[in-house]
Amino acid sequence: MKNMASTFQDTAAGMIKTALAGFAAALLLAASPCFADEDNERARAMVQKGEFIPLVEIIKRVQNAQQGDVLEVEIYEEDGRTLYELDVLDRNDELHEVMVDPYTGEIVRMAPHR
Repeated sequence: MKNMASTFQDTAAGMIKTALAGFAAALLLAASPCFADEDNERARAMVQKGEFIPLVEIIKRVQNAQQGDVLEVEIYEEDGRTLYELDVLDRNDELHEVMVDPYTGEIVRMAPHR
């Protein structure tokens, strides 16, 4: 049976991890350093028109499919199709590339980063 100090430490550690994860997500979403300025404006305009799913929702979907930290997000054209590319670092420090359709939120492809 755990003593009260051990239970408190476990609870505090969990709260700190949750707070840090929320802080990291807020920084990622607020700063969007991984988009070029014109990509930022294009994505923002498409979200405001209701055509793109908001990036916060895309990130949630990706993190449900591939546990880890989203390090970078890019938007680009592939074979005439607009996609978000998210780089996700998993718990084993392996980098994954996740391609998402910004119109539907569908994960098109997940693979180890090339």
